Amino acid sequence: MSAGETYWWLSPDFGLPLNSTKHAPFIEHYERVRTATAWKNLGFAVEVKTERPRSRKGVYEFRRVYTLHPAEREALATGKRVVRHFYTLLDYVRVGVPFDEFVEHPASYRDFCLARIADDEGRLDDALDCYRRAFEADPAEVRFAEGFFSTRILLGDATAPSDELTYFTNDADSLVHTDRHAAWVKLLVSKAKEPEAARLLIRLAELLEAEIAGTLPRGRYSGQSPSYAAHKRDQLRRQIDKWSAMRKYFPLMREIEQLGGLPPARALS
Repeated sequence: MSAGETYWWLSPDFGLPLNSTKHAPFIEHYERVRTATAWKNLGFAVEVKTERPRSRKGVYEFRRVYTLHPAEREALATGKRVVRHFYTLLDYVRVGVPFDEFVEHPASYRDFCLARIADDEGRLDDALDCYRRAFEADPAEVRFAEGFFSTRILLGDATAPSDELTYFTNDADSLVHTDRHAAWVKLLVSKAKEPEAARLLIRLAELLEAEIAGTLPRGRYSGQSPSYAAHKRDQLRRQIDKWSAMRKYFPLMREIEQLGGLPPARALS
């Protein structure tokens, strides 16, 4: 194997923050693509014993790049870093690595990172603008959608709950698992929009019954079993029962009753 013809990139273990004692000495080199000879000249001996050779210290890891795709080719030519996921980019940006140190990546990645940083700093209006751009650029990416809808709700946008349920129509169990329904109710009740909250809860309950019956299409998250959906159905109903005993939610309970109540609970077959 010719060291000059073999290309590698350095990929850190993200079990610890990049600015930790373990990673800080090497952060300058992480995610860059160089030849084995170039790494050796920088003081990093590449021991080619397996497909994923490690250094003697076990602190850093080189991975062979068998085929140079455009990103790796650009990184090799320019010395810039390669990222393949927006969460990887976020890890670096959070420790002060500028965007221009990375090879070209989707603008939505940058917008997502800026949104999360604005979130960290409590700048919700700025976060929403960035989430909106990321979501509009790639509406199929659920992490962009989650940030977009949740920030709208935090900012008091009463149209957000209905939009979120529409987007995640086939993920009824996940919406209960993450307590998104509670965020909707809290917002809508605070704005005296109990009729809308009641409609959303009934619709969510209907979707859960469809999921239990196996008639709900696979959602954006991984599909769950009917028994899991039934568990989340029961969790939703217990939550509604708790609300029914609280004066604050009496108007909401009346609206649910006037709309015909929740659908009958389907037994597992």
